[in-house]
Amino acid sequence: IGIVSPNSHHAMTKNAEDFFDRNINFIFDPGQALPMFEIDDLAQFISKSTWVAVNENEGNMLSKKIGISLEKLPHNLLSNKLGCVFQTLGKKGCMVFSLEQSTLIRPIEVANTVDPTGCGDAFRAGILYGLARGFSPEDSARIGNILGSIKVQTEGGQNHSVNLNDISKLLRENYPDSNIKLFWLINYSIAKIISDISLSLIKNKICKIINKAIGEGSKFNWENFGLPLKTIFWMGNNIGDTNFSI
Repeated sequence: IGIVSPNSHHAMTKNAEDFFDRNINFIFDPGQALPMFEIDDLAQFISKSTWVAVNENEGNMLSKKIGISLEKLPHNLLSNKLGCVFQTLGKKGCMVFSLEQSTLIRPIEVANTVDPTGCGDAFRAGILYGLARGFSPEDSARIGNILGSIKVQTEGGQNHSVNLNDISKLLRENYPDSNIKLFWLINYSIAKIISDISLSLIKNKICKIINKAIGEGSKFNWENFGLPLKTIFWMGNNIGDTNFSI
Protein backbone atom coordinates (compact mmCIF):
# COMPACT_ATOMS: atom_id res chain seq x y z
CA ILE A 1 0.00 0.00 0.00
CA GLY A 2 1.03 3.64 -0.21
CA ILE A 3 0.29 7.10 1.08
CA VAL A 4 -0.07 10.45 -0.69
CA SER A 5 0.96 12.97 1.94
CA PRO A 6 1.40 16.78 1.81
CA ASN A 7 3.65 17.91 -1.03
CA SER A 8 3.36 20.13 -4.09
CA HIS A 9 0.18 20.05 -6.15
CA HIS A 10 1.98 18.31 -9.00
CA ALA A 11 3.73 15.73 -6.79
CA MET A 12 0.58 14.72 -4.93
CA THR A 13 -1.45 14.46 -8.14
CA LYS A 14 1.27 12.43 -9.86
CA ASN A 15 1.71 10.10 -6.87
CA ALA A 16 -2.02 9.44 -6.69
CA GLU A 17 -2.16 8.71 -10.43
CA ASP A 18 0.82 6.37 -10.22
CA PHE A 19 -0.68 4.40 -7.32
CA PHE A 20 -4.04 4.20 -9.08
CA ASP A 21 -2.56 3.10 -12.42
CA ARG A 22 -0.61 0.34 -10.66
CA ASN A 23 -3.63 -0.85 -8.66
CA ILE A 24 -1.93 0.05 -5.38
CA ASN A 25 -4.30 0.95 -2.56
CA PHE A 26 -3.25 4.18 -0.88
CA ILE A 27 -4.13 6.64 1.86
CA PHE A 28 -4.97 10.19 0.81
CA ASP A 29 -3.48 12.38 3.53
CA PRO A 30 -3.95 16.01 2.40
CA GLY A 31 -2.70 17.59 5.63
CA GLN A 32 -1.55 21.19 5.35
CA ALA A 33 -1.79 21.00 1.54
CA LEU A 34 -5.59 20.75 1.69
CA PRO A 35 -6.30 24.50 1.11
CA MET A 36 -4.58 24.52 -2.31
CA PHE A 37 -6.93 21.95 -3.83
CA GLU A 38 -10.24 22.75 -5.50
CA ILE A 39 -13.37 20.58 -5.28
CA ASP A 40 -12.61 18.74 -8.53
CA ASP A 41 -9.05 17.96 -7.40
CA LEU A 42 -10.27 16.55 -4.09
CA ALA A 43 -12.95 14.49 -5.80
CA GLN A 44 -10.26 12.90 -7.99
CA PHE A 45 -8.03 12.09 -5.02
CA ILE A 46 -10.89 10.58 -3.05
CA SER A 47 -12.19 8.46 -5.95
CA LYS A 48 -8.73 6.95 -6.50
CA SER A 49 -7.85 6.33 -2.84
CA THR A 50 -8.91 3.50 -0.55
CA TRP A 51 -8.46 5.46 2.66
CA VAL A 52 -8.44 9.10 3.77
CA ALA A 53 -6.58 10.33 6.87
CA VAL A 54 -7.26 13.75 8.41
CA ASN A 55 -7.15 15.43 11.78
CA GLU A 56 -10.13 17.21 13.32
CA ASN A 57 -9.58 20.58 11.61
CA GLU A 58 -8.69 19.01 8.25
CA GLY A 59 -11.74 16.79 8.41
CA ASN A 60 -14.02 19.77 8.96
CA MET A 61 -12.34 21.69 6.13
CA LEU A 62 -12.55 18.73 3.75
CA SER A 63 -16.23 18.16 4.47
CA LYS A 64 -17.01 21.83 3.96
CA LYS A 65 -15.09 22.00 0.67
CA ILE A 66 -16.65 18.95 -0.97
CA GLY A 67 -20.06 19.19 0.70
CA ILE A 68 -19.92 15.62 2.03
CA SER A 69 -19.71 14.57 5.67
CA LEU A 70 -16.92 12.26 6.77
CA GLU A 71 -19.56 9.67 7.66
CA LYS A 72 -20.73 9.61 4.01
CA LEU A 73 -17.30 9.97 2.43
CA PRO A 74 -16.48 6.19 2.35
CA HIS A 75 -19.13 5.83 -0.38
CA ASN A 76 -16.96 8.03 -2.63
CA LEU A 77 -13.76 6.08 -2.08
CA LEU A 78 -12.35 3.52 -4.48
CA SER A 79 -14.45 0.37 -4.14
CA ASN A 80 -12.85 -1.66 -1.36
CA LYS A 81 -14.46 -3.38 1.60
CA LEU A 82 -11.69 -2.06 3.88
CA GLY A 83 -12.02 1.51 2.65
CA CYS A 84 -12.59 4.13 5.34
CA VAL A 85 -11.82 7.57 6.66
CA PHE A 86 -9.53 8.01 9.67
CA GLN A 87 -9.96 11.19 11.70
CA THR A 88 -7.63 11.82 14.62
CA LEU A 89 -9.12 13.78 17.50
CA GLY A 90 -6.11 14.45 19.71
CA LYS A 91 -6.70 13.45 23.32
CA LYS A 92 -10.22 12.31 22.39
CA GLY A 93 -8.88 9.38 20.34
CA CYS A 94 -9.85 8.90 16.70
CA MET A 95 -12.82 8.06 14.53
CA VAL A 96 -12.98 5.39 11.85
CA PHE A 97 -15.76 5.98 9.30
CA SER A 98 -16.44 2.93 7.13
CA LEU A 99 -19.30 1.92 4.84
CA GLU A 100 -20.94 -0.05 7.62
CA GLN A 101 -20.31 1.97 10.76
CA SER A 102 -18.61 4.84 12.55
CA THR A 103 -16.33 3.75 15.38
CA LEU A 104 -14.66 5.79 18.09
CA ILE A 105 -11.28 4.34 19.01
CA ARG A 106 -10.76 5.49 22.55
CA PRO A 107 -7.52 7.30 23.37
CA ILE A 108 -4.62 6.02 25.42
CA GLU A 109 -4.02 8.04 28.55
CA VAL A 110 -0.42 9.06 29.14
CA ALA A 111 1.19 10.27 32.34
CA ASN A 112 3.28 13.00 30.74
CA THR A 113 2.27 14.88 27.59
CA VAL A 114 5.44 16.56 26.32
CA ASP A 115 5.17 17.44 22.65
CA PRO A 116 2.41 16.64 20.10
CA THR A 117 4.72 17.35 17.16
CA GLY A 118 4.86 14.25 14.99
CA CYS A 119 1.94 12.46 16.62
CA GLY A 120 -0.03 12.56 13.38
CA ASP A 121 2.88 10.99 11.53
CA ALA A 122 3.22 8.34 14.22
CA PHE A 123 -0.49 7.56 13.92
CA ARG A 124 -0.16 7.21 10.15
CA ALA A 125 2.79 4.88 10.58
CA GLY A 126 0.56 2.72 12.76
CA ILE A 127 -2.33 2.54 10.32
CA LEU A 128 0.04 1.85 7.42
CA TYR A 129 1.57 -1.01 9.42
CA GLY A 130 -1.83 -2.48 10.19
CA LEU A 131 -3.44 -2.02 6.79
CA ALA A 132 -0.40 -3.48 5.01
CA ARG A 133 -0.84 -6.64 7.10
CA GLY A 134 -4.54 -6.98 6.45
CA PHE A 135 -5.73 -5.77 9.85
CA SER A 136 -9.12 -4.13 10.06
CA PRO A 137 -9.25 -0.33 9.91
CA GLU A 138 -10.26 -0.29 13.58
CA ASP A 139 -7.31 -2.43 14.69
CA SER A 140 -4.98 -0.41 12.47
CA ALA A 141 -6.24 2.75 14.18
CA ARG A 142 -5.53 1.17 17.56
CA ILE A 143 -1.91 0.65 16.54
CA GLY A 144 -1.86 4.26 15.36
CA ASN A 145 -3.15 5.44 18.74
CA ILE A 146 -0.45 3.43 20.51
CA LEU A 147 2.35 4.92 18.43
CA GLY A 148 0.92 8.39 18.89
CA SER A 149 0.78 7.93 22.66
CA ILE A 150 4.44 6.88 22.70
CA LYS A 151 5.47 9.85 20.56
CA VAL A 152 3.63 12.52 22.57
CA GLN A 153 5.76 11.74 25.64
CA THR A 154 8.99 12.76 23.88
CA GLU A 155 10.29 16.17 22.80
CA GLY A 156 10.71 16.54 19.04
CA GLY A 157 9.12 14.85 16.07
CA GLN A 158 11.43 11.83 15.73
CA ASN A 159 13.30 11.43 19.00
CA HIS A 160 11.15 8.66 20.43
CA SER A 161 11.81 4.95 20.14
CA VAL A 162 9.45 1.99 19.97
CA ASN A 163 9.78 -1.74 20.45
CA LEU A 164 7.47 -4.71 20.19
CA ASN A 165 7.34 -5.30 23.96
CA ASP A 166 6.08 -1.77 24.67
CA ILE A 167 3.52 -1.90 21.88
CA SER A 168 2.27 -5.34 22.91
CA LYS A 169 1.95 -4.22 26.53
CA LEU A 170 -0.04 -1.11 25.59
CA LEU A 171 -2.20 -3.19 23.28
CA ARG A 172 -3.05 -5.67 26.05
CA GLU A 173 -3.74 -2.94 28.59
CA ASN A 174 -5.81 -0.61 26.41
CA TYR A 175 -7.42 -2.83 23.77
CA PRO A 176 -7.76 -6.32 25.30
CA ASP A 177 -10.44 -7.31 22.79
CA SER A 178 -8.33 -6.44 19.76
CA ASN A 179 -8.07 -9.18 17.15
CA ILE A 180 -4.36 -8.53 16.70
CA LYS A 181 -3.37 -9.33 20.28
CA LEU A 182 -2.62 -13.01 19.73
CA PHE A 183 -1.02 -12.34 16.35
CA TRP A 184 1.72 -10.21 17.90
CA LEU A 185 2.27 -12.19 21.07
CA ILE A 186 2.29 -15.63 19.47
CA ASN A 187 4.54 -14.58 16.62
CA TYR A 188 6.91 -12.82 19.00
CA SER A 189 7.06 -15.88 21.28
CA ILE A 190 7.67 -18.24 18.37
CA ALA A 191 10.39 -16.00 16.97
CA LYS A 192 12.05 -15.83 20.40
CA ILE A 193 11.99 -19.60 20.81
CA ILE A 194 13.39 -20.18 17.33
CA SER A 195 16.09 -17.59 17.97
CA ASP A 196 17.12 -19.19 21.27
CA ILE A 197 17.20 -22.68 19.80
CA SER A 198 19.17 -21.56 16.77
CA LEU A 199 21.70 -19.70 18.90
CA SER A 200 22.12 -22.70 21.20
CA LEU A 201 22.75 -25.03 18.26
CA ILE A 202 25.27 -22.61 16.78
CA LYS A 203 27.10 -22.29 20.10
CA ASN A 204 27.31 -26.06 20.54
CA LYS A 205 28.55 -26.53 17.00
CA ILE A 206 31.28 -23.91 17.41
CA CYS A 207 32.41 -25.41 20.71
CA LYS A 208 32.67 -28.89 19.16
CA ILE A 209 34.73 -27.56 16.24
CA ILE A 210 37.10 -25.70 18.55
CA ASN A 211 37.50 -28.63 20.95
CA LYS A 212 38.23 -30.93 18.03
CA ALA A 213 40.81 -28.51 16.67
CA ILE A 214 42.53 -28.07 20.05
CA GLY A 215 42.76 -31.79 20.63
CA GLU A 216 41.96 -34.39 23.23
CA GLY A 217 41.29 -33.27 26.75
CA SER A 218 40.15 -29.77 25.74
CA LYS A 219 37.15 -28.41 27.62
CA PHE A 220 36.35 -25.25 25.78
CA ASN A 221 32.85 -23.91 26.47
CA TRP A 222 30.84 -20.87 25.53
CA GLU A 223 31.40 -19.07 28.83
CA ASN A 224 35.04 -18.42 28.03
CA PHE A 225 34.38 -17.72 24.38
CA GLY A 226 34.99 -14.01 24.81
CA LEU A 227 38.47 -14.56 26.28
CA PRO A 228 41.66 -14.75 24.19
CA LEU A 229 42.03 -18.30 23.03
CA LYS A 230 44.75 -20.05 21.10
CA THR A 231 43.13 -22.31 18.59
CA ILE A 232 44.10 -24.14 15.46
CA PHE A 233 42.66 -23.41 12.04
CA TRP A 234 43.22 -26.15 9.53
CA MET A 235 43.60 -24.20 6.31
CA GLY A 236 45.67 -26.51 4.19
CA ASN A 237 48.94 -26.73 6.11
CA ASN A 238 48.57 -23.31 7.74
CA ILE A 239 48.15 -22.94 11.48
CA GLY A 240 47.28 -19.62 13.08
CA ASP A 241 46.48 -17.98 16.41
CA THR A 242 43.42 -15.85 16.91
CA ASN A 243 41.31 -14.16 19.61
CA PHE A 244 37.66 -15.09 19.76
CA SER A 245 35.04 -12.61 20.80
CA ILE A 246 31.33 -12.03 20.32
